[in-house]
Amino acid sequence: MNLRLEALLEILQLNTRLFRNCLDGISDEIARQRPNSDTNSVAFLACHLVDARDYLARLVGIETETQLHNASQNYLAVVEQKGEPPLDQILEGWKTVSDILEERFPQLTDEELKAKSQEAFPIEDPTLFGALVFLLHHESYHIGQLAMARKFFGAGAMRYGHRALLARE
Repeated sequence: MNLRLEALLEILQLNTRLFRNCLDGISDEIARQRPNSDTNSVAFLACHLVDARDYLARLVGIETETQLHNASQNYLAVVEQKGEPPLDQILEGWKTVSDILEERFPQLTDEELKAKSQEAFPIEDPTLFGALVFLLHHESYHIGQLAMARKFFGAGAMRYGHRALLARE
């Protein structure tokens, strides 16, 4: 695996952990609350991230979807949000698609990465590699929103470390 792809895999794995850490200790009740009428709920953001990972999987040739596919697309506007699945179901969807992607990334060839992306993204690099860079940035952006929401609802700061490692510190 080339160094650029190794770096993307590292970000994918980091985002996998941070997503879980953002939701740790958040109840379904809190996850459905919105900080204000113009802000998405934690549950909506989490569904959107699972849906985005499903999209990323399809972009790299994996024809699979979690049961949450398009769960965040069921609303036309933030004010119409309702009916997000429970967090344990969202986390299971995240794990499913994340495991698949962590297996697929090392298999991507240089030819695949250099091929023109099926979709255009707001980035100069029009290749699949550029698409992966943008989509992982997109994940990081929304994970930051989840981290801010945690603090807003009194759940404390998101932690970067593994829970088991933090317990030993």
